[in-house]
Amino acid sequence: MFLDEPTAELDLKGRHDLIGVLNGLHTTMLVATHEVQTALEITDRAIVIDHAKLGEGTYPELLSNRDLLDRASLEVPPIPKLFKLLEEDGIPLGRATSVQEAAGILRKALLNSS
Repeated sequence: MFLDEPTAELDLKGRHDLIGVLNGLHTTMLVATHEVQTALEITDRAIVIDHAKLGEGTYPELLSNRDLLDRASLEVPPIPKLFKLLEEDGIPLGRATSVQEAAGILRKALLNSS
């Protein structure tokens, strides 16, 4: 399945519903998007292209390559950015790409610290 900017112009509910449907399909998808968060939510790997192929890999690999993201004018989504900043401040919690993942990791860390 090929999708070009699948969440463009959708409100939050429509976006959430569409992502749920796409994740439920369990099929191969090729998604063209400028929204890194959308790509994180519906795909497992990515290829970054800006006039030519710049890089490919898993999201942890790509999100940690600041030079690649800068060259492609892509922003790291807020949750991965937060976890990277926490790691740089000496609080390594692992990686999270969604609010749900972050909540689970933070809940576990807080319960283990008490």
